[in-house]
Amino acid sequence: MDQELGPGIHAKVNHVAIRCFRDTGDADYITARLSMRSALPGQFLTAAQQAIEKYQKCILMLNQVDTKGLSHKLRKARSRIDEKLNFNIFFDEEEEALFAHLEKWDFDRYLLNSLYTRTDELIVLDRLVWKLRQYCRPVNMVHRSLPPDDSVVNSNLMKIRESLSGPAKGGRVPGGMLERVLESEIHPARPGLIWKNLWFTDSNRTSVWIGRDYQAENAPLFNFPEVAQEASQYMQINDNVIRGARQLAKEKLKRKKNGT
Repeated sequence: MDQELGPGIHAKVNHVAIRCFRDTGDADYITARLSMRSALPGQFLTAAQQAIEKYQKCILMLNQVDTKGLSHKLRKARSRIDEKLNFNIFFDEEEEALFAHLEKWDFDRYLLNSLYTRTDELIVLDRLVWKLRQYCRPVNMVHRSLPPDDSVVNSNLMKIRESLSGPAKGGRVPGGMLERVLESEIHPARPGLIWKNLWFTDSNRTSVWIGRDYQAENAPLFNFPEVAQEASQYMQINDNVIRGARQLAKEKLKRKKNGT
């Protein structure tokens, strides 16, 4: 440890991780909920992906693991958690499906790929965020003023696992942004946070009705794949999209020749 930084350096670095990753991830999560409520599927996927990305990076940084080079790759961050930390975070089947959907979305802010969402994915996102955030705390510290201590990891993880099997309120993170929004009756983001939310709410309800509406939108390059190369002269289009557009253009041309 750099002596000039003082004995509280670990707490200060953890503060950076929480503010830069967990708090901003909380804001992205609320944005995702508002987007779904407003029938904006692309914005839902982008904000949800950002939230999960930041929670994972927060977990890594709070455990003194480098987050550089991860970019927006959710699977890459999850693999680093599995490889570098002394614990795994298990997802159920629905959570795995949503995680895969967001990974495939790949932070596509420009509709280079066609998209779809289902409204019930919001319920799964709520549960996944609730689960990940519980690990967004320094599990290898007894007190913020003390250096990391691996001997307390197991006991702290046990507490997290107990909260995961208990009521939603037991999984609240002390001092978290979502908790502050929830506690404030006048916070502008509160309606978006608690709307049909079983995990972040003061209600005693045990179920919500949200339906399974399906929203989809074709990407422009799906409609006109033959212009992908020309368009790439004026905007950044990754190689996978270019290759996919070329293949689609060939298939469309083949079908046209066959009269189908």
